[in-house]
Amino acid sequence: MVLDLSSKEGLTKLKKSYSPLVIGIISKNPSIIIEGRKGGIINPIALKGVVLAKVIGLVKKEDILVTSDRESYSMKADLKKSGSPTQIVGIVLDDFEERKRKEK
Repeated sequence: MVLDLSSKEGLTKLKKSYSPLVIGIISKNPSIIIEGRKGGIINPIALKGVVLAKVIGLVKKEDILVTSDRESYSMKADLKKSGSPTQIVGIVLDDFEERKRKEK
């Protein structure tokens, strides 16, 4: 999720690589939820901690993740392109390779 002051919620999903506006990852299993408005939480966003993330391609332990041009996915950062710590989504804890989806 990224900051989007033009939207009602103030947040939006993004399809842009290396966004400096990233604030967190939508969590399906949050350990703590802090409600900020009436009506409950639509999408709990992990701001810190260990969270599962969708990734593009092969990532290895300790790789840095940034936003990608595929909505809701992160990717391994190219440190030559990533110039700001605000672009970091997270750090990989285990080696992983994206599984190819079968199109129906």
